[in-house]
Amino acid sequence: MSPFSHLKENGSLQMVNISSKAFTERKAIAKAEVIFPSEIYPQILSQDVPKGDFLSCAKIAGILAAKKTSELIPLCHPLPISHVEISFKFIPENFSLEITSEVTTVAQTGVEMEALTSVSIAALTIYDMCKSLHKGIKIDKIRLVYKRGGKSGEKGGFMEREKLEFFKNLLLERKEQIIKEALETKKELIEGTEPMPDVVDLASRESNLTFELRLRDRERKLLRKIEKALQKIEEGTYGICEVCGAEIDEKRLIARPEATLCIECKKAQERMEKIRGE
Repeated sequence: MSPFSHLKENGSLQMVNISSKAFTERKAIAKAEVIFPSEIYPQILSQDVPKGDFLSCAKIAGILAAKKTSELIPLCHPLPISHVEISFKFIPENFSLEITSEVTTVAQTGVEMEALTSVSIAALTIYDMCKSLHKGIKIDKIRLVYKRGGKSGEKGGFMEREKLEFFKNLLLERKEQIIKEALETKKELIEGTEPMPDVVDLASRESNLTFELRLRDRERKLLRKIEKALQKIEEGTYGICEVCGAEIDEKRLIARPEATLCIECKKAQERMEKIRGE
């Protein structure tokens, strides 16, 4: 494991020297969620809040927070912020509001902290604007979902948003196809397994029912994998091998969009399974 760059050899704190790094375009996207009690959510959706336009206020607060991050986080470098985009998405099924902050700069270090500070302050502003309605409002899931530029941004760990959207649609299509095929197979099995007086047909019916159970189990496993992949897309970590952390080859993801291992780790897993089987 590499040593912490913010610590000197004697354990004291230091501001990292970035003077030798090149100026490159860097971007970071962070998200946060504000969860409201169900009884006040209709007011939130209609934006009927006593203090006024809470979304506009939160947007301005988020932009200001990104610009002032180095004044709040002790060892952050002051950066020339090129652009801050704050957006909001209502999620009625969870009684929540998702906040997204996208921060861009051309600098010698990244803007992850700026994006995270931005969504945090935007969320706190929404809390402050809406707290008179209910004290049970919660702030949750503050996280970085995308990073580009710099050493770690080039290596991966985060996939381009356009690719994420492509794989999300691919997974949703596959999910729909699995459910559709399962329903069709179930219908065929039901129609073809009417009780018959003859022993041979009864044995055949039992075999078909066993096959149906096996098929359902396989479908359930596939659907679980797809749900897990969709969750990783939401977290911004899709396409990263769970074992070694390397990027999973795009061709492999297209063939098996729910894949969680790179080809090398998959081969190693198969070799181990073969050895255990022998």
